[in-house]
Amino acid sequence: MPAARDRDDRDDRDEKKTNSFLKTIMGSIAGMIGGAILMYLNPLVTGAIKPAKPVPNFSFQATGLTAQFQNRSTGGASGWWDFGDGTALEPFDPKQPAMAHTFPNYGSYNVRLTLYNLLGEENDRTVSMNLDPKTASPPAIEDFQVLSASNDPEPPAPATFRVHAKVKNADLIVWTLGTERPAEISTDVVGAQDRLITLKEYGWHTIRLVAVNGKQVTEQAKTVFVGVPSERPAPGAALQIAYDAVQVDRKAQSFNLPIMMPANQTGSSWRFEEERAVPAGWRIADLKAKPAPPNLVRNAELAVSPDKTRFLVKGEMMRNSGMFGSRGQPQWLAEVMATLEKTSEPTTRTSDPIFTPLKMPGRTMLAMPQLPQGWQPTNRRLNLELRDGNSVVWRDSKLPTSGIIQMQNRRWQVSAAEVSGQIMLDIADASGFVPSGN
Repeated sequence: MPAARDRDDRDDRDEKKTNSFLKTIMGSIAGMIGGAILMYLNPLVTGAIKPAKPVPNFSFQATGLTAQFQNRSTGGASGWWDFGDGTALEPFDPKQPAMAHTFPNYGSYNVRLTLYNLLGEENDRTVSMNLDPKTASPPAIEDFQVLSASNDPEPPAPATFRVHAKVKNADLIVWTLGTERPAEISTDVVGAQDRLITLKEYGWHTIRLVAVNGKQVTEQAKTVFVGVPSERPAPGAALQIAYDAVQVDRKAQSFNLPIMMPANQTGSSWRFEEERAVPAGWRIADLKAKPAPPNLVRNAELAVSPDKTRFLVKGEMMRNSGMFGSRGQPQWLAEVMATLEKTSEPTTRTSDPIFTPLKMPGRTMLAMPQLPQGWQPTNRRLNLELRDGNSVVWRDSKLPTSGIIQMQNRRWQVSAAEVSGQIMLDIADASGFVPSGN
């Protein structure tokens, strides 16, 4: 029995040694296999899962103040354009092949493109560019007409003309409205240009329009003839308006507010408030924003300060639980579109007097002089006169109005009212009219 027990003990010890030896062998083999697998998988993981550092690259071509930037970048998942002119950053879209930007003035600018890959690794490139006025598109005068307001091809002095014009690619326009007045410079070049002018002297008059863009100039001229005034002019109406007005400049401007969750923020959400001021002297007339991504930002709001010189973007940014969520902080580009206004000090602008022959009896329509584009009236003072030859027989400053006048040795009943931007004058025979109370 003792001998059998000894044999069993020796067998157990031999089995344990054998198992330990096998484990050691298998561990070594597993380590070798694991090392080999990792050796081959490491480049695969690095190349296929971890993206390469982005390479920003772009070319550009400028025409006047506007430049087109062609995207030549690789590896960029997001980023920003900084055009070096003080405007807000513009978001980089890897799917967008080109980006257009209009600069405020000619000169040199340093344009920088900053890119990020999916891991938040950053790279940037800066290029210096020079905008030359010689590359500006030439201005064009698409329409220019000078027409007699009375439809008389050679109206006697004083004569009123309607001037109509339309220009494009112009920074400013210069008017020369006959020899009786100095040249006028206007930066209100958007849309049609309509105005009424009165030429008081008989003879030939040249109306000239000059459109300017950078150093390039285009001009057109029209010549009109004003006849000799009659010794006794026909009955007519004269209208002049003095406006108390302010000049209102309006422009659209985009603001891009980069909002990124702070690196030390560890929670699942973060409340943010980002404030921006508009350029000095301007006020916010309207404000809109592109919708925020619902899976990234919730309860996004826009608020405008009481003095309309600042605005606030606020909301709550959420942390997405993506594969690389722990490697980079959530970020969002708030894109805000603003309509800005700037108002000048009040001033008085008095129109040319408008002269129109009267239909007696009948109805006469007088075009009312309007303020140039960009001006808003705060008050208006109107002076309407009816003239028999060189004598003023009736005058009023309020509409609607009516009365009895003596003209051409006859009695007439006149009524005046404003209708659709014109003054409607109705004149009827009042020879048998007896005023009430007489």
